[in-house]
Amino acid sequence: FSMTRHSTHPLPVRIGEAIKHEYFPEPVRSFLETPGCGMEGSVAGHEIWLGSAAWLETREVFAPKLEGSVVHVAIDGKYRGGYVLASALRPATEQLVAGLNRECEVALLSGDNEKEHRRFATLFGPGAQLNFNQSPLAKLAFIKQRQEAGKTVMMVGDGLNDAGALRQADVGVAVVENVSAFSPASDVILAAGMVARTADILRYAKQSLRVVRTAFWISAAYNLVGVAIAASGKLSPVVCAIMMPVSSVTVVAFACGAATWLGRRTLKPEAHS
Repeated sequence: FSMTRHSTHPLPVRIGEAIKHEYFPEPVRSFLETPGCGMEGSVAGHEIWLGSAAWLETREVFAPKLEGSVVHVAIDGKYRGGYVLASALRPATEQLVAGLNRECEVALLSGDNEKEHRRFATLFGPGAQLNFNQSPLAKLAFIKQRQEAGKTVMMVGDGLNDAGALRQADVGVAVVENVSAFSPASDVILAAGMVARTADILRYAKQSLRVVRTAFWISAAYNLVGVAIAASGKLSPVVCAIMMPVSSVTVVAFACGAATWLGRRTLKPEAHS
């Protein structure tokens, strides 16, 4: 339990949540988490490794092959067991995928095996790319490939395994259970409870961009008219000095007001029965 408290990867987080009432946390020393592999540290004088079977095998610790998402445990260099986690989708995942399919082209990059391929094929639809057994480097390569094809890529990930892909993407969205905890470098940090609203957030971002462009046009028109009147000599310097900051205030007020109104309309809390 002490080790899982230091991880942001969803699998250790789930394990920690499941056993947090059974154990008292001990201090962890020399903690190190390797994306795509596992984590290691010293607890109460014992060296503990948690991670994939392939990672443990590189340390000459051989774990049994188990189906599903598995986190294996080795203590002081000896295999002690593993946690088998049942696959579970976040709430409102169907709503999320349906919303994204209306806005953009969707692809799945997963480090898990293909046992859930049929389930995700039904969920994402026939046009989506489903990629399983993806290492951090494979995810990064996929992002680069889409960018080289001229696509603007948004990557949504919830673990350190996604750190490289999040940095490479044009927009990286890191999903975290605790927004105050460490998260991979990204453009957006999204609380896990808001994942289902990703399509709404994307739509709001596009609308906000239109507001910014409109504000620039208003500013340009205001200044063109103002310069033309000032050049004609019909305005005194005092009036011009007053109108200049008024124009800035007007544009800022418009942009803030429009963005706030759009946010309330687009991101308004969903009703729950």
